Amino acid sequence: MRIAWRYGQQQLSSASDSSKLLQPNYFVMNKLMTKEEVYSNSNIKSFEKDIKENLDTNNNKITNNLYLSLAKSITNHIENLNLNINKTKQYTNILRIVLNSIGGLVWNDKSTLDDKYSKELCRFLLYLRELLRHSLAVCIVTVPNDLVSNIDLFSKVCHLVDYAFVMDDSSRNASRLTNTQ
Repeated sequence: MRIAWRYGQQQLSSASDSSKLLQPNYFVMNKLMTKEEVYSNSNIKSFEKDIKENLDTNNNKITNNLYLSLAKSITNHIENLNLNINKTKQYTNILRIVLNSIGGLVWNDKSTLDDKYSKELCRFLLYLRELLRHSLAVCIVTVPNDLVSNIDLFSKVCHLVDYAFVMDDSSRNASRLTNTQ
């Protein structure tokens, strides 16, 4: 915390520098909000998936219908909220996107089963990264353990994101740590 807030208490060197100083953010951490307050003050949008899979064989486009629908939905939501940095100069908020188990069977993605399907996941992540670069949005993507255990595919995914880290499931190591035999 010292590094992040080290400039907060510094004095201004001149009056001309005051226009360059950013206003700090203050958060009231002891204020409790009810669930209704959170939902009424939030713009929450969910994605409804379609089970059909597109059989298009074009190598330059996303062909998994779920990834294609999700990409269109995110793009339309960014445009509707006017968060594209190329089209607006007024920045009032940021869009936070959470995608769970991308690359898993729940997304009808067979990339963990066969390498020829991994291109689809990589295309989607590349499109998502390009979309986020030109908008006021951030995204957290989780992947299933099957994808993490596939070293080749996981290394491809790590090159397509800004930050990647692995969180070890401690429940599978709990028996090893508590075993007294």
